[in-house]
Amino acid sequence: MVKTRRKMKNRKIKSIKRSKRYQDRIIITFYDKSVLRLTEDAFLLQPYAINDIIKESDVSLLNKDMRIREARDAAYRLLGYRMRSIYEMKIKLKTKGFSSNEVEIVINKLEGLGYLNDMQFAETLASEKISNKKVGPIFVQSELKKHNIEQAMIDKIIKNAYQENKILELIKFHINKKIKSNSSMLQFAEKKKIDSLLYRKGFHWDDINTAYAELDLI
Repeated sequence: MVKTRRKMKNRKIKSIKRSKRYQDRIIITFYDKSVLRLTEDAFLLQPYAINDIIKESDVSLLNKDMRIREARDAAYRLLGYRMRSIYEMKIKLKTKGFSSNEVEIVINKLEGLGYLNDMQFAETLASEKISNKKVGPIFVQSELKKHNIEQAMIDKIIKNAYQENKILELIKFHINKKIKSNSSMLQFAEKKKIDSLLYRKGFHWDDINTAYAELDLI
């Protein structure tokens, strides 16, 4: 059986107009009702006119380039709000409908430019959580794992972070803030509430008990 090669059809331009939503986008509509979106830069490099014919292969390449451009623009907008981990950026872009291949191309580009850096992201996240919420290492590790940060990197970041922010001092901060009784010994119910808080904050029990002892509360 002889296979026939599928003939690539060309497309004839019916209209050309600027996008109402994005001023740097050009919308080309063909007679077959299909649509091609171009950046203004791409259009200036190849200024098409009404009734021009574009090869199907060229349409495919232009569509691919446009998708990459849109994925990159979406990534820049996300970075405009705050830093992102590589994992978070991948999820966000895929949620917006970009393919795995399109996402990987953009991620690699942003990494090369230094806009995505997991070590820098993780250090900043850990520092902010410890400084603002006075949390412990278990909490920090949990937050970093949500971003698929490697365990070796997490261990290094936690070690460095708590050299500046002493764990026992953080625990004592929470204890002193919550103590209500004037007694040198904590009441059972009061200690239970503080224990629960410190557990949620992500501190180890050994460190919690050491802090209690240093404060002469047990």
